[in-house]
Amino acid sequence: RTLQKVMAKSIDGAHESVLLTTAYFFPPSFLKGALLRVPARGAHLSLLLSGSSDFFPLPGDLLAQSHFLRNFLRDTSEERVKVYLYEKRHMHAKHMCVDGVFSTIGSFNFDLYSARRNLEVGVAV
Repeated sequence: RTLQKVMAKSIDGAHESVLLTTAYFFPPSFLKGALLRVPARGAHLSLLLSGSSDFFPLPGDLLAQSHFLRNFLRDTSEERVKVYLYEKRHMHAKHMCVDGVFSTIGSFNFDLYSARRNLEVGVAV
């Protein structure tokens, strides 16, 4: 859980911006709360999410992500939040940059599996 704590604390420390790239976006409540606080502080939040699925025939991951995202945007200041969907093929990148000075790259998705089940690794610079 160290990786999750680093991510949450760095998001909470953002003064200007948080850029997040993830394949699956369905964060647990403590990360959702940290992300919602970004625009509430006046900082910008940009999300680059996969707009296509690697699950066939039913893209359950995209259905869950779309539902979560709709609710997330309703709960936040939308003018400070930008969402980009990469739709060419399933994007499996994971990256976060805070204020242009702190970055993480690793295997952690912003979803419940990464938070509770999977053994994830990351590098912070």
